[in-house]
Amino acid sequence: MEALTGKKHHVCKHCGKTCISKSKLQIHTRGHTGEKPYVCDCCEKCFASSRELKVHQRIHTGMKPYACKSCGKCFTAAGHLNSHNRIHTGDKPFSCKHCGKRFSQNADLGKHIRIHTGDKPYSCIECGKCFKTSGALNVHVRIHTGIKPYVCQSCGKSFTNSGNLDKHTIIHTGEKRFTCQHCGRCFTRKGHLKQHISTKHKFVDTIVPLTSFLYYFKDYQLQTNAANYRNMETLTAKKLHVCEHCGRSFRTKSHLVIHTRGHTGEKPFVCEFCGKSFAKLEHLMVHERIHTGMKPYTCNFCGKCFAQSGSLQKHTQTHTNEKPCTCEQCGKSFAESGYLKRHILVHTGEKPHTCKHCGKCYSRRDALKNHLVLHTGEKPYSCKQCGKSFTTLGYLKVHVRIHKSNKPYACKYCGKHFAMPGYLTRHNKIHTEEKPFTCEHCGKGFKRSSHLKEHIYIHTGEKPYACKQCEKCFKTSSQLKGHVRIHSGIKPYECKSCGKCFTLSGDLAKHMRIHSGLKPFKCQHCGKCFARNWHLKEHIFSHMAEKPHVCNQCEKCYKTSTQLKAHALTHTGIKPHKCQTCGKCFTMAWDLKKHTRIHTGERPFTCKHCGKSFMRSNHLKQHTLAHIEERPHPCKHCAKCFKTSSALKAHQVRMHTKTIAEDSESTLEKTVHS
Repeated sequence: MEALTGKKHHVCKHCGKTCISKSKLQIHTRGHTGEKPYVCDCCEKCFASSRELKVHQRIHTGMKPYACKSCGKCFTAAGHLNSHNRIHTGDKPFSCKHCGKRFSQNADLGKHIRIHTGDKPYSCIECGKCFKTSGALNVHVRIHTGIKPYVCQSCGKSFTNSGNLDKHTIIHTGEKRFTCQHCGRCFTRKGHLKQHISTKHKFVDTIVPLTSFLYYFKDYQLQTNAANYRNMETLTAKKLHVCEHCGRSFRTKSHLVIHTRGHTGEKPFVCEFCGKSFAKLEHLMVHERIHTGMKPYTCNFCGKCFAQSGSLQKHTQTHTNEKPCTCEQCGKSFAESGYLKRHILVHTGEKPHTCKHCGKCYSRRDALKNHLVLHTGEKPYSCKQCGKSFTTLGYLKVHVRIHKSNKPYACKYCGKHFAMPGYLTRHNKIHTEEKPFTCEHCGKGFKRSSHLKEHIYIHTGEKPYACKQCEKCFKTSSQLKGHVRIHSGIKPYECKSCGKCFTLSGDLAKHMRIHSGLKPFKCQHCGKCFARNWHLKEHIFSHMAEKPHVCNQCEKCYKTSTQLKAHALTHTGIKPHKCQTCGKCFTMAWDLKKHTRIHTGERPFTCKHCGKSFMRSNHLKQHTLAHIEERPHPCKHCAKCFKTSSALKAHQVRMHTKTIAEDSESTLEKTVHS
């Protein structure tokens, strides 16, 4: 009789709900107790009622007895068919009491109401995180269990939920199902289309009508998704989620959460291969392709493959030569908006990225990242073949070409090959003699910006790079790097001819000229050649009578500042360079170097005529004269000839002192009478 009258006399003692029959109350009570007595024979899944088990078993049997009369689609349960029919009828019987929004299914209304209430009733047992729906909880639990039931048929990659699999499948198919009705541009994801509409077509402070939104996606049956759409503020240009750290606004809470990780430093997504952490899941997925070697994006022009779609887009522009982004100030065009933004900083002079250690500012984030390595000393990129480490991935890629002997960039003037286009550009300036970088203090020109930067330190006196062990300061990081090896004793550059090791590659290159006899630096005044540039500079002063560098204590004059510095040490008595073997001290490092050869027995200067070796270059020069018959220096007093100018001077002092004095007196008298 209760069923006929509609009265409900069976009340649940847990929540107070009334049921029309005792059997329905019993099934309802199992929702509170968690009891599930009906077990599936195929997969052992448990259910609270026999009807639920019966519907579930149709998944295994494939039986779908309920067919839609409008489109012919079949379903396992009558309730699913009823929900589906509302797509055709447009019926939305369930209304939200807070905002009036209507839904075709009661479950969708329940999910929507939680937006207003903030209720998250489903909690993870392992980490305590809460969710609005049981489906979201089930997907989350797979993070702890490691279960990935959805497998890609093309590459075998697994995913925790079907949505991620659908997004991944688009990589293989290349399908772009979401089309912008304004400009016709296509996108692989709905979120990308939404972002495109709000930014490019600028729907500012206007809510896009739901009917218009459905029109955008009508070809893809997204009406149901629109009904399930949980936050209409995404369809507006309003940004209601504000970052408490910097005040920046975002359209969705998920975007705010991702942005906040930039302030907190949180990186919850960890690579299972190398342990590297990321703030975004998509960044982790792209990173893992480095380990797996997967490159799903293929160029239609040349067949080259890429790990990222963005890399493919950049590469494609090399074939099309498309540069859609143009600078309004100078008219220069760029292939990407990011490159244009960097370029605009050249005009504005803005440097928004600041080093927290030294306060130095940079216009680009990657330049700041490279600079921070100077403070941390970190070199995360290592060569697998030789173990050498590098601060950036770009430097490692260039280094790998050494092992592969890959130098694809050739000079059109001399045919020399280079591993990087930047190296070729620098090399070309040797042929063109172009010096585009000019010092604003003295007007001197340089081929490289780094050379100009080092030169400016001469005017400013700045030495920003300090050694942590002895606090000695240097103008460049490379000078500091070479100096640090003095403390560590590392000499990685070895001469293949004699086995001598050096701390710097430049020192090895200079040393090799001893064996090769190469003297590339030529004096324009007399044609004399030198193995080192500073030897040439010192020699040039011999053609100049001027001695501009004056000692403050004795007023003695010198042609070069280095000669003056060496002389100044004779007044102070300081001898900073000490021999480690015998303890003898020297004022100049070069004197210590010559002295050290006494202990080591090193004789780097070899005679090309007889093979005899010497400790000093001047000893070799004196010895070489024994092989030469020519005596180019004649004495004007007795016509005797000598091999060197020094021997001629010694002869004149010893043999013709009186004659020279008489000539000087007669010359002086003639000058007085005149």
